[in-house]
Amino acid sequence: MQKENIIIFSPALARKLIKMGFQIIDIKPDKINPVKSVFVFKRNQAIVNELLRYKQKRHLA
Repeated sequence: MQKENIIIFSPALARKLIKMGFQIIDIKPDKINPVKSVFVFKRNQAIVNELLRYKQKRHLA
């Protein structure tokens, strides 16, 4: 079963996704390090595709 949301730990990536038009659902404290925040986005195919592209670009760099 696939989860409904995607959790993003990187503020830079979250900012990029927001600028691309993806809607943030929530911002929560990180469970491991409460000083940091995590960013919750609704899972859909478009955001999954964008995250795959982001991962490929980072892997090539």
